[in-house]
Amino acid sequence: METPNKWIQVSEAPFPVALFVREGNDLHLVTMSHEASEMLGCPGEKMEQVKGTKWMSYLHPDDIKELLTFIPKLAELGRLPFAARTRKIGKRYYETVSGYLKQSKIETQNSEAYLMFFYTKDDIDFLDHQSWSHANTGERLIVQDVIDAVNVPIFWKDANRKYLGANKAFLDTFGFKDEDEVIGRTNATLGIGNGKTDGAEIEKGVLAGDTIRTSTDVIVKGNHRVILLSERPIIKGNKTIGLTGNFTDITDEVARTQELEHLANRDELTGTHNRRSFFKWLRERQKEYVDGGDDFAVIMMDLDDFKEINDNHGHEVGDRVLVEFTRRVKASRDHGEHLFRLGGDEFVTIKEHATAENAQECLERTRAAIEKMMEINGIELNLGVSMGVALYSDSLDTDILMRQADVSMYANKKARKVNR
Repeated sequence: METPNKWIQVSEAPFPVALFVREGNDLHLVTMSHEASEMLGCPGEKMEQVKGTKWMSYLHPDDIKELLTFIPKLAELGRLPFAARTRKIGKRYYETVSGYLKQSKIETQNSEAYLMFFYTKDDIDFLDHQSWSHANTGERLIVQDVIDAVNVPIFWKDANRKYLGANKAFLDTFGFKDEDEVIGRTNATLGIGNGKTDGAEIEKGVLAGDTIRTSTDVIVKGNHRVILLSERPIIKGNKTIGLTGNFTDITDEVARTQELEHLANRDELTGTHNRRSFFKWLRERQKEYVDGGDDFAVIMMDLDDFKEINDNHGHEVGDRVLVEFTRRVKASRDHGEHLFRLGGDEFVTIKEHATAENAQECLERTRAAIEKMMEINGIELNLGVSMGVALYSDSLDTDILMRQADVSMYANKKARKVNR
C-alpha cells in the first residue's frame, strides 16, 4: 500500500507529524515522527497501541466526528486546521492538541494519504490558541480564509526565526506552492533576502522587543524589489515567543519618488543640478566641514554678453548656448566638482576637498574649456565667462561665502570689460 522510503522520511522528521491513509470513512495511522509520538504520549513500543484506527479511541468522540466530517472537503480546502481533545495512553483526562491536516503526495495503493502536522507548545503560545482551540472547525476555517483573503503578505515565526505559517499572498509573492515549503525554515534556508542579508539582524531586534517599520530590498523571483516591512514581537507573559510581520511592495512608489526627486533637483533645459539642489549640496558640504574639516570652494560663473546673444539671435540660440556651456563645463570637470545652474546665465561649481591652489586651477581649467569658438545654426559665437572663487574656510558662513564668490566674479567681469 505504501512507499516505505516516504514513511521513513515521515518517521524521522524533526517536527511533530503523522502519516494517515483513508479507508472508507476512517483514517488509519501508519507512522509518526518521534516528536509527535512524544507529544501524544505513545513513544517507542506504545506506538502499536495507536496504529490503524486505534488512535481514534484516544480522541474525544465529538472531535473525531467533526474531523472526519471535514476530511472529504480537504481537496477543496487544501488544508484543514484542527483542535482536538486527546488523552495520552494510561491517562483519563483530555489535553488539547492542535495543528492542521492536509492531503499528502505520498504514493499509496487505492488510498488517499494525509499528513497531520501538530503545533508544539511554543507554537500554540505563539498563535494564542487558547481562543483558537475552543473554536469549532468551521470557525477556524473562516479565520484561515480571512487571512488568505488579505492581499498583503503576512507571516509568523517562532523565537528561532523559523516560519510557523504564512498567508496565500506571502506564498504567491515568493512562488511557494503551499505553506509546508516554508514552515520550520528560516529566510536563509529559503533564500529570502537581497543577496547581502536575510534580515536576521532586524528580526533579532524584534525578538529583543523592538517593533519595526522600515523599507528594505529583497529579491523576489529573481528581481530586486523594495518593500515596506513591519514586524513586532509576540509576547506571552514576560517571554517573547516569536514575531509576526507583513510587508508591502513599494518598488513602484520608490521609483516614482526618486524620479520626482530627480526632476525637482535638475534644471529642465541643461539637465544639470538646479538652484534647489545647489543649496542642498551647500548644506551637506558645510556639515562635512564641521564634522571633519574637509574644505570646499564655490566658483561663480556668468556668461559675458548673454543678453546680446538672446537679443540678436533669439532665445532658441540662447538656449543652445546654455546647453553647450553646460556640456563643456561638465567635460572639463575633475573628481569632486559639481555644476549647478542658479538661473538665467548664472552657474556655480562646488569643488570638494578644496585648497586655494586647486580651486584656482579648477577655475582656469573651466574657463579654458568654455572660451572656444562655438557654432550654432551657422552662427559663430565667441563665448566669454566671468568667474569668481571663494573658500568656505575663509568665512565659515555660507552667506558670506556666496557674497565673496559673487564679489570676486563681478570684479572679474569689470576687469574683462576694461581689457576688451
